[in-house]
Amino acid sequence: MRKRLLSGVGWLFHGTVDTRVRASWRILAAFALTFAGAVAGSLVVQGVGLPDLVAPLAVHLCAVVAVAVAVVVLARYLDRRNISEYGFDHLRTWWVEAVLGTALGVGLVGLAFALSYRRGTVTVTDTLSTGSAGSLATGFGIVVLGWIFVGIWEETLFRGIFLKNAAEGLATRGLSPQVA
Repeated sequence: MRKRLLSGVGWLFHGTVDTRVRASWRILAAFALTFAGAVAGSLVVQGVGLPDLVAPLAVHLCAVVAVAVAVVVLARYLDRRNISEYGFDHLRTWWVEAVLGTALGVGLVGLAFALSYRRGTVTVTDTLSTGSAGSLATGFGIVVLGWIFVGIWEETLFRGIFLKNAAEGLATRGLSPQVA
């Protein structure tokens, strides 16, 4: 009975194709590590009492660190793969694609805003103020850096970890690699 129970528990956590932890658990671990790091960072930022301008930036930096830790932990202990397999590569084409993807993302959001404004579905209620930034360049730079941090942790978590493991998990269920 005990051996059967251990076998059942083992089946729940480990795949049948390889000895790694199932893809579902790897995805859940990545979300848990990233979320825990981001929440912990948010609590620290609130406790420190950073100015309103830089507090979101610090929280997103904590999320970047948390997802980096999640990648290292997954690569070493759960996924047993190289970090480059999550989509990180030192090739020139990777950098070109990263820059073009960023430009495309910013361009499409800007285009959507411009078209919405033109159609009258967006209403401008106030003008830009430097607020506590001191200068427009400082405030704009902090906002842009914050969105870069968001892009890094979101893309790493969802495209690098989630999609990679979900495709592998679906492929082990009998789906073709293209469908998975």
